[in-house]
Amino acid sequence: KGFLNIATPWEEVNKELEVECALLDPIISRWTPAQAEVVFEYFKGKTQEEMAALFNISQSGIRKRLLSANLPAIE
Repeated sequence: KGFLNIATPWEEVNKELEVECALLDPIISRWTPAQAEVVFEYFKGKTQEEMAALFNISQSGIRKRLLSANLPAIE
């Protein structure tokens, strides 16, 4: 098993989550701290412009971090 594991009281849900975690684990394990930060903020609902202001970088820099973190595959 990988590093990412999620368990619920429902066995059928656990089986599905096991597959999803197995797919996500190799992606997430390659993230840099900068990529992890923007993905975290993205899933909190922040826009790229808001993240750019938060991290004091350009919006295109945020976009590059999200793409290099393989966000489209995660979504």
